[in-house]
Parts: sequence; structure tokens; C-alpha cells
Amino acid sequence: MDLLRPGAVLDGVEIADLDLEAADLRGVELVDCTFTRCNLSRANLADVRISGLRLVGCKALGVAWGMVRPAGLVADPWVVTDSRLDDSSFGGVDLTEARFTDCRLTGVDLAEADLTRAVLAGCDLSGARFVRTRLSGTDLRGSNGMSIDLRENDARGLRIDPAAALDLLAPFGVVVD
Repeated sequence: MDLLRPGAVLDGVEIADLDLEAADLRGVELVDCTFTRCNLSRANLADVRISGLRLVGCKALGVAWGMVRPAGLVADPWVVTDSRLDDSSFGGVDLTEARFTDCRLTGVDLAEADLTRAVLAGCDLSGARFVRTRLSGTDLRGSNGMSIDLRENDARGLRIDPAAALDLLAPFGVVVD
């Protein structure tokens, strides 16, 4: 798609029903763009600049989101709804105040990601990797499958459901009957 050629700047563009599987999107700048029902699986996002990204009903499996860069000094938060991002890497990505709702994030790598004040509601985080992840003020209520070692992450102010709280005790050998 010529619209997404290297160096292209898309501002406020809405893209729907596009198959971008394994597409080379290097160097594209996406500002306040919305992708609806698109397939971004295994897309090359090297040096893509993002601010205010919205994904709705998308599939983005195996994407290395850690290669993206913020567009501008302060990037707007991401909003991701009803999307599958399994086996993707968000290592080191600034997801401050991002909103993930009803998403499947199984096997994602969130090592060193900044999820400060982010909300992940109704998400499947089975097998997600949390290592040196900033979870300060993060709201994970309604999500399931997460295994977070509190010794390896900044979890001050983390909000979770009571059932998930029991899972956080497992690394400490605590058994709740």
C-alpha cells in the first residue's frame, strides 16, 4: 500500500479491513491513526513513530512493538480494543496510560515496558512475561492469566482482582486454601 511507504506521515487516518501481514512499514509515522479489523501480524515496525495509535478488532501476532518510537516529545496513549496481540514483544515500550480492553495478549513480552497508569481490562495475559516492568498505578482488574513476580517489577499501586492477588503469592510459596 503506497500510503504506508517508508517516510510516510499519516495523521488522523482511519484504515479498515487491510491485510498488512509481514508488511514492511519501516520509517512510517502514525499520529492519531485508527486500524480497524486489520492484520498486522509479523509487520516490520522498525523506526515506526507512533502517537495515539488505536487498534480495533485487529490481529497483530508476533509483532516486535519494541522497535517503534514515540512521535513527538510526548506520545498520546494507545487504545487497543478487542484485538489479538499474542506472542508480540512490547519490551521497553512506553505504554503509559494505554488502554487495552478485551484483548488477547497471550505469550507477550512486557519486559521493561512502562505500563504506568495503563488499564488492561478483560484481557487474557496467559504466559505474559513481566520482568522489570513498570506497573505503577496499572489497573489489571478483569484480566486473567497473569503471573507477576512482585520482586522483579515495580508494582506500587497495581490494581487487581482478589483472585489475581492469590496468584501473586505463588512465587513466595504461599498456599491459600
